[in-house]
Amino acid sequence: PEPKPEPKPEPKPVSNAAGTAPAFPAPSAVASAAPNADYLAQVRQKIAKSQHYPRAAKARRQQGTVTVFFSIASSGHVQALSIISSSGHSSLDQAALKAVEKASPFAPPASTVSDIMLPIEFRLN
Repeated sequence: PEPKPEPKPEPKPVSNAAGTAPAFPAPSAVASAAPNADYLAQVRQKIAKSQHYPRAAKARRQQGTVTVFFSIASSGHVQALSIISSSGHSSLDQAALKAVEKASPFAPPASTVSDIMLPIEFRLN
């Protein structure tokens, strides 16, 4: 008879000092975990000043939140800009990307590259 292969041991989850499996931060926590809160507030403010509500979206009463992800290089320029969560309206999604691009460059981050996940809201009054 042929020998049976030995079963491979199951990998154990990596534990932290508390003995629990490490958790990944929720998307809303990613932005505050990478850069400091003051730097993030400056980035948000600069993007808000660059944000433009598309005329056609206003006319159609379209609203929504676009969550974008981007990195800020040590030069302050935006890298790897992408949409993580769509508003459901392409014109608002594109306006969010343009707002980040227009706001760039930012002040250089404290670390070499700063990763930011940021919701950009489009709300009609």
